[in-house]
Amino acid sequence: MSATKKLKSVRKELKARYAERSALVDGALTAILAGDHLLMLGPPGTAKSDFAEKFATCFKSSFFEIQLTKDTAPEEVFGMFSAKQMMENDLYKRNVKDCAPDRQIWFLDEIFKSSSALLNGFLLAMQQRKMRNGNEMLSLPLETVMAASNEYPEDASLDALYDRFSLKFWLDYLGDDSALLRLMTDGPSQVSTVLTEDELEYLRDAVWNIPWTTDEAKTLLKIKKACENDGFFASDRTWIAKAPLLVRARAVVNGHDSVYPGDFLVLADVIWKTHDQRPALLKTVGNASDPYGARATAIIDGVRAAMKDLPSVDDIKTGVKTKAGAVSDLGKIQVQLSSRRDAILDVKEKSKDNKAVLEAIDVVDEAIAKHAERAMEITVYRPVAS
Repeated sequence: MSATKKLKSVRKELKARYAERSALVDGALTAILAGDHLLMLGPPGTAKSDFAEKFATCFKSSFFEIQLTKDTAPEEVFGMFSAKQMMENDLYKRNVKDCAPDRQIWFLDEIFKSSSALLNGFLLAMQQRKMRNGNEMLSLPLETVMAASNEYPEDASLDALYDRFSLKFWLDYLGDDSALLRLMTDGPSQVSTVLTEDELEYLRDAVWNIPWTTDEAKTLLKIKKACENDGFFASDRTWIAKAPLLVRARAVVNGHDSVYPGDFLVLADVIWKTHDQRPALLKTVGNASDPYGARATAIIDGVRAAMKDLPSVDDIKTGVKTKAGAVSDLGKIQVQLSSRRDAILDVKEKSKDNKAVLEAIDVVDEAIAKHAERAMEITVYRPVAS
């Protein structure tokens, strides 16, 4: 299997295992291809550490994990000082074997609880892939830092660290009952596809081979101006150094050999400062780079929101709804699905086979089929008289 096909397989398997984490999966793949870093925010128990560990296995990468506290010593992360070096050479030099500097993927849990003694080491490692060790600067095999926190940083001294995570994601508890039921019944699905180091390098080369022309740069400038008009600002470093690489990495993740309009949507996960800004940024970036795709995304979001209210026979059996109430809900949802199907078909006529639009049509059609199946189940169900 080629590296490109393996990447597609890893993407599919991770999305199957982690329900409602599609954006995170794409973000993590984008980060490792771009050699950048990723932050997961959200309440405890949302599979942050499990995702990081499983992700590392997909790339056969050595993995370092630690939960940080204000009392975590640098030695626990970067290695103990070598007694031999101190005695023989009067040199404070760390033994880094089996510690973070010896590993390719780091998972730093509760990152913003780390002490100031660790801060400079993290910043240097993330920015330059270097660590000061005794009288030399050690090069690190670090591919990406994946960090997690239950809360945003409160101390201004952590702003620089927060800014080093180009891609940020908020993870909430699962809201899809069907996904929850599947996980409660069968457990998480397996992730078995593994990319070798050579295959990862091949994909990283593919990122740099994605053309970046004046047209793409003009689209990026258009997005920057649209974001600023809507009150979203990012540094020059983000727009000049980070954004072009991340957009091209997202193109490779999406299976493209050039930048498509929808690939720019990765920037919504780069620019937000707080997660409540993400929906508006998706709209801003989408309208600037791909108005048809943005409309398609809005339609998909509307369909998924409507389907969360889809009643079931179990709702009737448990008394959550009456049969008449379930039928009434089905009727309301059918109206919403029909109007959205009309809307996406109208967009298709104008969009010339835009990929996001075609995906939205599939989502709408699947929702309509599921609605019809559920409607049949509820229609033939006869409640038992009490």
